[in-house]
Amino acid sequence: MARLTLGEKGQRFKWNLYFFGILLTVGLLTCEVCHRFDWTRVTRGEWEKRFLDLETKVLLDHRPHDQQVYTLAAQCGAWMRERWMAGYLYDEKDGKEYFIGRVSADFRRAVEAQKAAINAGKAFDTAKIPKFQLLLEFPQLKCRLVVGRMEAPNIGKDDR
Repeated sequence: MARLTLGEKGQRFKWNLYFFGILLTVGLLTCEVCHRFDWTRVTRGEWEKRFLDLETKVLLDHRPHDQQVYTLAAQCGAWMRERWMAGYLYDEKDGKEYFIGRVSADFRRAVEAQKAAINAGKAFDTAKIPKFQLLLEFPQLKCRLVVGRMEAPNIGKDDR
């Protein structure tokens, strides 16, 4: 078997470096693209599907409208509490409103300010809702849901 000279070993090493450099560049570009991609679109679609499934389940129970809306608020609230989300459910038919999930004072104040602005004839401004995620309409129950993200507390961490 022929032995490799030092120059041949260097040529093989050079191609391995090129190959490693190309893989590293592709990996870094992939990380940058994934970092810049708006992943909330994907989760928003899943949330919409989940909430509309809850509406369908509530509609299968043939109860009066107000009990259906209350049941929807309870089920959405339980699901949102697990995910550290806050919500405001407004029943357009009866005019009732429910704050559900893990509602903060900032979220409540922002929603009430938006309600006052809507009553004054202004349009709903999602930019004024803290950590706004989703505005969803339940067409069959005639309800609207505003969803925002909440921060989980730093349990067990030092707040120095």
